[in-house]
Parts: sequence; C-alpha cells; structure tokens
Amino acid sequence: MNSIYKQHLEKNSPEQVDFKRHLFIYAAVVTLLWMIWAFSGGGYIWPIWTTVAWGMAVISHYVSVYDPFHFRFS
Repeated sequence: MNSIYKQHLEKNSPEQVDFKRHLFIYAAVVTLLWMIWAFSGGGYIWPIWTTVAWGMAVISHYVSVYDPFHFRFS
C-alpha cells in the first residue's frame, strides 16, 4: 500500500473514504453521460434522470457519513 493512501486512511474513516470514492465515480460517470448526450446531437435530455437519481443517492450517502444535521441518536 502506498504512503499517500495510508496517510489518507489515517486522516479519514473508512466510511469517509468510501463516500469520496462514490462521489468521484458519480462525477466521472455523469460527466461521461452528459458528454455522450452532447456529442450525439442533444435532443431529449436523458442524462438528467441518472444525474438526479444517482445524485439523491450521493446526498443520502453524504448525510449518513458526515451527519451535517446531527441526527444521531444514542
């Protein structure tokens, strides 16, 4: 395992690392879908469905990892 990855794991919990990986994959795939749509002539805006649906899943993942609204009950 390289040292940069080790340092990243030491600073972040495994859940945070998983979220960041999820966010990166989401951004890459959604960008690719929008590029395919644009280069294929536009028309019906079909990438919006993936962008919105998967975006809601990413937001849900963020809330479950970082708890910005302090919803944790003990």
